[in-house]
Amino acid sequence: MEIRSIRLELQQKKNTLLYADHTVADKRLTDFLNFLDTNPLISKILIKLPATNINWEEWEQNLWSAMDYGFPEEENLTARMCYDVLKRYRGRSLINIAVNFHTGSNNITDHEQKYFETFVPFLFEYLDKKLSEAETLISPTDMVNEIQEIVDETTLEKYPDIHKRLIEVYKKLYVAETNDDYRGIANICRSIITDFASIIFDPTYLPPNTPALQEDNAKDKLKYTYRHFAKKKKTQYQDAKQSIILETWNLVCACVHRKNIQTSEIKECVLFTYLIINTLIHVSEEK
Repeated sequence: MEIRSIRLELQQKKNTLLYADHTVADKRLTDFLNFLDTNPLISKILIKLPATNINWEEWEQNLWSAMDYGFPEEENLTARMCYDVLKRYRGRSLINIAVNFHTGSNNITDHEQKYFETFVPFLFEYLDKKLSEAETLISPTDMVNEIQEIVDETTLEKYPDIHKRLIEVYKKLYVAETNDDYRGIANICRSIITDFASIIFDPTYLPPNTPALQEDNAKDKLKYTYRHFAKKKKTQYQDAKQSIILETWNLVCACVHRKNIQTSEIKECVLFTYLIINTLIHVSEEK
């Protein structure tokens, strides 16, 4: 899940909790806390928060006279305290603690909403800030999207047939259900790479005295095409990148003959197809 989606869902659950009626307040609190505890990114932030070591009995006794509810000065400790408070007082305990808030009202919903307004925003703001900071980093999703955009734009302009088939195989990925469907996708991926290799390969890329390649010898066409451009650009990662291209090609081919292809594997197969094309586009366009 993208970070922006996590932030949006966090905000929605926060708002739902803040305006919850008494009849659903505990359920909304449980939903909110479950989201925090089960989301990988948020739970990781919470785990890193230092303990506050609050004496809860003393804290409860001081609620009536407290003006700031004992919030620590440090932002992370305040967030930890708010999280601990919300986790500690649930069910019947929620009602018992909430009556200490908004004491001018006899409506339990007013008490609970005032209680939530006291602790939820501090926790939300801290988590949202941390998620926002993480959002500025490059995520795996960002990298995959960038590769796909580069390949789609370049093939649309220079290799329209390859582009059309990439779009088709990407669409098939989301409706495929059976192993035959998956093998069909793998077959298309292999044929796309084979045809792309034939398009970009030129016989002049072969070293002297090397026999001419068979028309369907995609692996060697990929190898010699990459070597031609990588040697020209003198990249220090030539051998490693060439190995990645060739082994990725082997993985795509292996999927064609698999009897029990997993969903994750066929997704990788499509991604690998994009990766091979992206790598060759990149090395051939380097100045």
